[in-house]
Amino acid sequence: MIVYSCLMVISVIRFSYSLAPKKVYSIASTLNVRSEPSIKGKVLGSIPYGKEVNILKKTVIPYTSEGIKGVWVKVSLKGNLSGYIFNGYLITVPPPPTVGDSVSDMV
Repeated sequence: MIVYSCLMVISVIRFSYSLAPKKVYSIASTLNVRSEPSIKGKVLGSIPYGKEVNILKKTVIPYTSEGIKGVWVKVSLKGNLSGYIFNGYLITVPPPPTVGDSVSDMV
């Protein structure tokens, strides 16, 4: 029963994320923002761990990184930077602070 409940929660989280929420957060130590939805796209900038980004558009272009499957999404960040990132390293809630971070670093 517990395993079934956990699977249901994971399914709900995956389903809700597939609806492309507006605000998401990076869980990668550094996530490159690219000019096109491809690993070959020019790197325009990077997103640090815990940074909030806004999804503008979800593509259907698949990509797998370190065994994590996802698609490319177009995002915008504060400071007028926009481009494409891999959504496999995005979550819908703020991630916990890392060792050495203060709560104000995450805001």
